[in-house]
Amino acid sequence: MKFQYPAAHEPDALNDQLLALKIARHHACLVCDTCTGLHPAASWDIVLDDVSAEPSLVELDQYGSDDDEGQTPYLKQCACGHDLYDHGANQPQLGRDEFLRRGRVAIRLDELLQDVNRLLDFSYVDQDIVSLRNQMIIPHSLMGLANIHSSPALPRPRPRL
Repeated sequence: MKFQYPAAHEPDALNDQLLALKIARHHACLVCDTCTGLHPAASWDIVLDDVSAEPSLVELDQYGSDDDEGQTPYLKQCACGHDLYDHGANQPQLGRDEFLRRGRVAIRLDELLQDVNRLLDFSYVDQDIVSLRNQMIIPHSLMGLANIHSSPALPRPRPRL
């Protein structure tokens, strides 16, 4: 099976679905204990969606016509069997601000991978990647603050002194 991965590193060039894919790649699965981020199965072929990197016409001949195959879908599920939401990209639950914050972190992680020519190597990590991935998770001390904008809070009674 063949799937695409977004090559863009600019937030404006990514719709919410593509940003969710980038987030999920760098966020541990919330269902599995061993999955450290969305990744393809070994038998899946991942290609960049970068249209500026189209192969030459000679190379196209060996693959046949794009019209025969249709458009290659984006990666939407992990080899662990879970989806983007299960990998920390559940925008309705996170809220828009947290989703966009995680998206910026994921884009920066992809930039680091691109710098070392490892953007399509889903198993590659180094110290910088591991360190930056820690920012994908909201610290428990800020958990209450993250939900301030997602639902109206009832006024709390003031404690009596």
